[in-house]
Amino acid sequence: MSAKFKSNKNAVLSQYNQNAAKALAMIGMAQNEIASMEVSALGAIDSGNLHDSMGYFVDDKDDKSVVVGNTVDYAHFVELGTRNMGARPFLRNSINNHKGTYRSIVQDTLGEGFDS
Repeated sequence: MSAKFKSNKNAVLSQYNQNAAKALAMIGMAQNEIASMEVSALGAIDSGNLHDSMGYFVDDKDDKSVVVGNTVDYAHFVELGTRNMGARPFLRNSINNHKGTYRSIVQDTLGEGFDS
């Protein structure tokens, strides 16, 4: 009697990479929405630029990470404050207060496409 071995390594890695990219994109989108709500709640909206300039970048190749932020040149002054203005952290608050949301996204998404 003989047994044959068939490796599913490539299929598993491919599915994992797809799921990881999806989870990171979902985290980026959720973070944008949550940070925009933080900006609104802080009353940090004058022109709407800070609110409308939230963005994210997914690195699903090397680091498997998502970078979130804001593209307006004064966002760091709002986040960190200045000597004349107190900090109104909208990014740190939205990240720290919603870690469970991001953890759930990862847990729910990484297992998709695998048979139990």
